[in-house]
Amino acid sequence: MNNREWFTDVDWERCLLFEVGSKGMEDARIPPGASIFVDPHEDIENGDVVLFELFGVTKLAWTKRDGKDWHFVFSKERGDGVCCSQDDFDDGDVRIIGKVVSYMTKHKSGACYKEETPKEGETRHDACVKL
Repeated sequence: MNNREWFTDVDWERCLLFEVGSKGMEDARIPPGASIFVDPHEDIENGDVVLFELFGVTKLAWTKRDGKDWHFVFSKERGDGVCCSQDDFDDGDVRIIGKVVSYMTKHKSGACYKEETPKEGETRHDACVKL
């Protein structure tokens, strides 16, 4: 499956890919041959929007920085999409084990990522966030 076909208006040149182990992101380190959510170019800021895939479902989250470590927090799904507000997130919210498929930095106005027409047999959702 080519994730680049899933969303329009995403800056794919700023795409980050990572995987974490079964113990979760908090316990993960960066051993040889493994990778974790990193920001080598220091492009990400607190509150930036992250688009990621979790168990085959594309979701949207916010980033939070704890020291040098980045974590994700997200709101409950609403309707057919994942719609979030910065007010939805507090310290201690759920942190995600999954794979980032893209991220896009925050905007002053609202942002909505519209998915293209699904292929036969696939189900997709719109992911919207107000920033």
